[in-house]
Amino acid sequence: MYNLDEILSLLQKRIDGSITEEESTVLECYASSNPYFQRVLEKIGEDGVLWDDLVEKLELEKSDKESWEERLRIQTLGKVREQEFKVFPNKFKRISWLRIASLLLVTLSISTLFILYQKSRNSSNIEIVSEIPTPSSKAILRLDNGKVIELDSAKSGLLIDNGLSYVDGTSVGNDSELSNTVMLSLEVPKGGNYHLVLGDGTKVWLNSGSVLKYPLKFKNHERLVELSGEGYFEVSTRVHTDLSDQEQVRTPFLIHTKRQIIEVLGTAFNVEAYADDKLEKTSLVHGKVRVREVLRTSEKLNLIPGEQSIISDSSIEKTQFNPDDILGWKDNKFIFNNTDLSQALKVLSRWYDFDVLYEGEVPQSQFYAEINRSNKLTTVLKTLEKGGVKFRMEKQDNRFRLVVKK
Repeated sequence: MYNLDEILSLLQKRIDGSITEEESTVLECYASSNPYFQRVLEKIGEDGVLWDDLVEKLELEKSDKESWEERLRIQTLGKVREQEFKVFPNKFKRISWLRIASLLLVTLSISTLFILYQKSRNSSNIEIVSEIPTPSSKAILRLDNGKVIELDSAKSGLLIDNGLSYVDGTSVGNDSELSNTVMLSLEVPKGGNYHLVLGDGTKVWLNSGSVLKYPLKFKNHERLVELSGEGYFEVSTRVHTDLSDQEQVRTPFLIHTKRQIIEVLGTAFNVEAYADDKLEKTSLVHGKVRVREVLRTSEKLNLIPGEQSIISDSSIEKTQFNPDDILGWKDNKFIFNNTDLSQALKVLSRWYDFDVLYEGEVPQSQFYAEINRSNKLTTVLKTLEKGGVKFRMEKQDNRFRLVVKK
């Protein structure tokens, strides 16, 4: 790949006559792949009046009084006016206007070169890398007083039972701080997952890049949590005394997401509700749930085992699902079953924490694979490349990205 700083330097040598035969070959090779630059080279040989324009282009970085494009436009118009007021014999008028048209054409060509030059400068800090590592950041617990507790990655999960501890019984944080806490947020980073047992015995598994907001202690008549991301819930049965007729009734368990409210009646199910997804999915493994839309509360569905609700901004519908496909993440696996490329890369980006860039259209490829999430990204990509897709891994400003090549 040609470095435009070098190309512009060779142009200057071409202008002052100091360019070597080898350097001329480099310019010609670059021009052969860039029609705009080819016209610039051709006009240099035909019209000496353009040399000053190119020299000024090479010096554009030295001036901050006004944009180079504006100065070039003014100079070009000035040259056009000079041509208008000169008197030529009739046989030369057509030629002079051709020179003016050529000058305007080269002005556009040089502007294109300037844009390419600026893009090259902006992307000069891109580094090609051989691997995108899995993030190593830890899950955190955020208290409602602003206190942040970094959780021990060696522990398998949290337990709420007359306080807050790890599932092995060791303490989390300072008991005096937790005594005044009402709400907590468990934030799971990219490349990780976490297990939590709530105060009522409900078990929750959170996938990479998810946040669960929940109370340290549930109210007697209601259990309410908020989810952003993906979680699997095994909800425990709980009853309370109804104050109106003094009877024992089931205590509802409610999950709020961006688009839906899920009412649980003692069950196990998966909720996928990432903020950057256009759809939210609730997949029922066993038991019973009722799904309502947040914006259209009259729109609701009752699910039975094996059914999945899909909610978008405009609709709610129900379909069947394969539990192995949905719950693979819980067993630390990527499951691709007729999964299109864009969705597969979205799943991978949430684990390895990278951006996705497509060179051209998004390839229409479907994938079938079962891959352990402990694998390096390059190992996973080799599986996807069997479908004819090629990738390049880059790093810019401490941010990784995966480029899908043409």
